[in-house]
Amino acid sequence: MDITKRNLIVIVSAGLLGLTGVATIDAHGTQPVPPEKAQPTPPGTPKPKSAEGDWTPSNMETPVPSAFPEIKAPDPQKSNALPTLCPHLFKDPNPAPVEAADDTYRRLLKARLHQAVRSNYLFHARIGIGQFSEAEYYNAFVCLDEMRSVATELWAGDAKTLIPWLEEFVLMGKEWERFAETRYRSGAGTPQELSTARRCRLRAEESLWKAKNPKVGGR
Repeated sequence: MDITKRNLIVIVSAGLLGLTGVATIDAHGTQPVPPEKAQPTPPGTPKPKSAEGDWTPSNMETPVPSAFPEIKAPDPQKSNALPTLCPHLFKDPNPAPVEAADDTYRRLLKARLHQAVRSNYLFHARIGIGQFSEAEYYNAFVCLDEMRSVATELWAGDAKTLIPWLEEFVLMGKEWERFAETRYRSGAGTPQELSTARRCRLRAEESLWKAKNPKVGGR
């Protein structure tokens, strides 16, 4: 196994990404307590301070800042920490079972989420046995983006439930970005690969920022 594959195994330890479902109306017609909605921002509330740094660097060597520097990927030597840091993303591969009251659109979302999670599970399994193509690396970004998009759709209006998931997407985005940067600096990866990883992480941060700042950061 070459150094690239060993690094990848360290960074994405065998596990699976997943999301849990939300309660709607159960099969007996019982109406659950509706999710708590975000409260309007009181008048005079100060606008969140803009994150500083060079957001549009002229070269690939300069890192792009994070709007959430407190969310950190684990030490690459402690890959077993990932399931602990991302409990929502390392669960059963059927994260959002279809409920009897789900309409067709919600069933489509849950079915797509299930397939995205399964794709990630199979990719991680291939990493575990050292049999994967580097071309499949990009699929990790695609699946992470897709799961984030579906999760945002499923839990729209329920920030208390959605935010913990989005924080884990940011963490995983940083994990992939760190790996891409390591490959780029060692000559094994390309600038496009690193740029793709950064875009993936930034998209996750955009979603988290909107969820945490619905009245100021949602544009």
